[in-house]
Order: sequence, then C-alpha cells, then structure tokens
Amino acid sequence: GYGAYPRRAPRGGALIPWSMGVIKAELAFALGADQSLDPLYNLLSSCRREIERLKTESPELSGVTDQLASSFITADEVIYGGGPGQPIATWFKREARLMFQIATYLMQTKEYLLAIGLVEELCSRYPQDSLVLSCLARMHLQMGNIRAANMVFKRAEQLYAEPEKSVVCLMNKGYLALSVDQYSTAIEHFQAVLDIQPNNIAAANNRAICWLYTTDLSRAISSLEEVLMNDPE
Repeated sequence: GYGAYPRRAPRGGALIPWSMGVIKAELAFALGADQSLDPLYNLLSSCRREIERLKTESPELSGVTDQLASSFITADEVIYGGGPGQPIATWFKREARLMFQIATYLMQTKEYLLAIGLVEELCSRYPQDSLVLSCLARMHLQMGNIRAANMVFKRAEQLYAEPEKSVVCLMNKGYLALSVDQYSTAIEHFQAVLDIQPNNIAAANNRAICWLYTTDLSRAISSLEEVLMNDPE
C-alpha cells in the first residue's frame, strides 16, 4: 500500500483502486469460486471505518447523511470520487452500493430477511429515493408479500408529481399486476413504459412474459424481435 511511501502519501491507503477490489469480490461470488460474502462485508467494514475517520477529522461532517438523502448512487462518483472536497460523500455512496450488492446476493441465496433488512436501512437513509424504495417493494414481491410490496410502491409513487408519466412508477405497477396474475393490466403498464422509452428491455421482456402467460406466443416472440431490431446493441 501507500504506507510504504510516507513522503508521497502521508495518509496511506491502498495501491489497488477501490473499484478493482469490488470487482474481485463480486467475481469470486458470481463465478462460484467463493460462495462467501465475507469479501464484500470486509469492504463494507472498510467503508464504515473510513467514514468514521473522516467524521473524527471533521466533526462538521457528522450530519452529512441528511444532505445525501436525495442522492443515492452515481457510478462516476462511486468509482472516481465525489469531487473536490467531498470525500465523505464518496464513501457514503460506496457504502450504499455495497449494501445494495450484498442484498442482491442474499436474495439469490434466499436469505430474504437479511436482504430486506439491508435495503430497509438504505430506505431509512435515503427516504426520497424512489429507486431504493422500489427495490425494497420488488423484494417483497419476490417473497410473495403482496401487501407489503404495495405499501412501499405507494411510498415511491408519492415522490412524483405525475406518477402516471414516471417509468419507475409504471414499471412498479406492471410488476405488481404481474405478481397477482393480472396480465392484461400488466401489459398496459409495460406498454406505457415502452411508449416513453421504446428500448426499455425490462418492460419489453415483462410484456412478452405476460403474453406468454396469456398463450399469445407469436406476439411475445415478435415483440422481442422488434425491440432487438430497433436496438441491436
């Protein structure tokens, strides 16, 4: 690490970029080389130690989480930093990104309660972020808890002045309808998303799934082919 070069880097630190450490931990799990989430949890602990160190050095930053409540994850900020004078913001975003990633892997291993606990912590920290709320609601859907999912979806919808024009809200309504076998209603919501974003793959795929469930196989296939032709990349 930089600790070997005290003159050039008096504060120390790692030689390997943060993003490389995350990729290494994620690849090990994704490829089945290591089914333990310990590497990601170790990175999460490192984030929190760095946050506490920055708070100790600058006590005025202790309330910075309130200022971040409306801004969750921006890839450039997570990888390259939050800009001059904003190191603690970068670490908060990295922490949130790791929590979200760990929750995703926990869902894959059916550790649902642990995953929901992590995302609920993110929701309490970022109450104005509709994507975080939507993530929590979709996790409830995956568990089959329709009532809880609907309640969280409504919280996310209240953040929009015109939810009927929001891709996030329309996707949420589509997922909710799909989960209760209301395929025609789900198709309408996914179609509304495609009217706004014609190349939205998630909406196109879920609309096709709904057509499959209604035994309209040819329409499901042709709809996906149309999306691929419009956006071959």
